[in-house]
Amino acid sequence: MDHTAPGIATVIGDAMEAAGLSERALADESGIARSTLKRRLRLGDFTFAEIAAIGAALGTTTSDLARRCEELTAARREPA
Repeated sequence: MDHTAPGIATVIGDAMEAAGLSERALADESGIARSTLKRRLRLGDFTFAEIAAIGAALGTTTSDLARRCEELTAARREPA
């Protein structure tokens, strides 16, 4: 199973919470339609451009979001 797509949604959701941003605020800051952002967060199906815009809105980089996603994916694969 590929955990990368849901992983990026989790990472973005965590970053939103840490930044104190609602979906509406992140949509406004990133320039992504709120309905699109809501769907992407639910499905984890972001384009690179969307991740870059979200990173900028959250004050972080695309590479940092990707790194966090990789860490989350690796942690999910580790045996309990």
